Amino acid sequence: MGKREADRIEEALLRYTAERVDLDRLRPLIEQSLQRQPDDRANAMLRRGAQFHVRPLGDGLAELVLSYSDAAEFLAVHRAEAFQGEAEDPPAVGSAERDEVLVLTRFPRSALASLPRG
Repeated sequence: MGKREADRIEEALLRYTAERVDLDRLRPLIEQSLQRQPDDRANAMLRRGAQFHVRPLGDGLAELVLSYSDAAEFLAVHRAEAFQGEAEDPPAVGSAERDEVLVLTRFPRSALASLPRG
């Protein structure tokens, strides 16, 4: 197999992995990323309605981040109910804090890919 053919196969696999995420692989990544955080910032953001996002980067990499979306108020209330706590208000829409993005980890996109079958 020549280098050009190998490159085409690798590119096809990267496209495949970008389209098919195995959620069972995402849970441990989230847990490990939260455990490695040096402070309570990620947990505080979650209590205030932040949500996880996987952002693709170049070169087959991605990052797991926490950020606020339009659903922050809804998530904050329902997380408080689920954990029998008091709901915390998300940052105000348009504030710098609301636009905050906390990078939890970077990883190869293939780490979340479902494996081809057949």
